[in-house]
This record gives sequence, structure tokens and C-alpha cells, in this order.
Amino acid sequence: MLFASVVVNLELAETLLGYGCGTALFIWMSIGTLARSEKVERIGHDAMTIISFLTAIGLFWFHYAGGAFWGSEMLARPLALLLIIFGIASRFPIKGVEIQGEPNPHQIMKLRRAEQEAEAVASNSEE
Repeated sequence: MLFASVVVNLELAETLLGYGCGTALFIWMSIGTLARSEKVERIGHDAMTIISFLTAIGLFWFHYAGGAFWGSEMLARPLALLLIIFGIASRFPIKGVEIQGEPNPHQIMKLRRAEQEAEAVASNSEE
């Protein structure tokens, strides 16, 4: 009876830890969008940090309890280390930093319009 309970709990833990990993990854991918508002960005960073650290702790427990995460007995610890790195990296704010390194299409359109207006003004002043 006790063995069956532990197995069911490990299966439940594997499912919950998988959701924790997925949630941390989803927030990480959404940080750029969340950065539009300073308050929402801060909430996103805090949520990712908490979820990452709690899931990492759960993965270490899961490994030492004898669980096999996604069918592998060796995957839990490296994934936990990756989540710890994600949790630490989530503390760095990205507000005001251009990540892509290229202007967006709206900026290009505005620059072209400004150049056309400058050329029109220059050609009118020459006449």
C-alpha cells in the first residue's frame, strides 16, 4: 500500500514539475512582452524566479526520491540546474534595452517619411 502511494505521488510530482518547467519557460519567452509595463515586468520576473527555484527544489527531491523525469533518471538534476540559472537570470531587468539590435518596421517607416519631407523642403527652398 505504501509503495503504491509513493509511485502515485512520484507520477503526480512528475506532472506538476513538468508544468512548473513549462510555466517558467513560458514566462521567460514572454518577458519581452511583459516589459512594456514596469510593474508587470517586475511581477513576471518575480513569478519566474519563484517558479524556477521551487521547481528546481522539487526536481532535486524527485531525483533523490528515485523518480524518472520524462523517462530518464538522470534528467532531473541538470534540468534543476538550468532552472536555477533561469531563476537567477530572471532578476536582470531588460527595460530600455534593445535586444533584437534592429529597428522595427514602424521606425523605418517614420525615418523614410522624415527623409521624404526633408527632401521636399530642400527642393522647395531651392526653387
